[in-house]
Amino acid sequence: HPFYNALFIYNVYSEKTRKIKDWEKKSLYGRGYPFQIFNNEVWFIDINGTLSSYDIKTDKFHKYDNADKKRLKTFDIDIQNNTIWATSTKNQLVSFELSTVKNNFSYYNIDGIKYLSTIEITSIKVSDLWVWLASEQGILLYDKKKKITSYFNRNNKLLNNSIQSVLLDNKENAWFTTNGAISF
Repeated sequence: HPFYNALFIYNVYSEKTRKIKDWEKKSLYGRGYPFQIFNNEVWFIDINGTLSSYDIKTDKFHKYDNADKKRLKTFDIDIQNNTIWATSTKNQLVSFELSTVKNNFSYYNIDGIKYLSTIEITSIKVSDLWVWLASEQGILLYDKKKKITSYFNRNNKLLNNSIQSVLLDNKENAWFTTNGAISF
């Protein structure tokens, strides 16, 4: 049967489920993209690679086009700094300030990594100091303060290049799951 694109909210106290009106028509949400909830909004990247949100209180959708029209592919929300960090299909690191109402995108240089064009970033995790970019070829670590990027793979510290997911603990440690090993 065809893919059914719907979003539901389940209330654990009332044990009732509510379907989000017009989600199928207006969201353009694709299954391959993550979504997160922050400040009563569902944030996601639509099938066109556009940062989008759905306001739970007002039932309104918003689209945020970046200036260079590069497609976004994965994101994470920096709750402490009220910022969304994302990557584009061209491995550009992008941030979006949630405190403003306009399209406030900033772009960060992660060049200088050998073979960057061949690395496909699959997920992103953000801590107060770092942006962790996971891929099948290792991990890129962006230092938010120094604005520099380091690259880790099997040749320099990782047990396996294929990073499946990243989990951050409260001490800024990153835990990576890989094909066959956990790295810390």
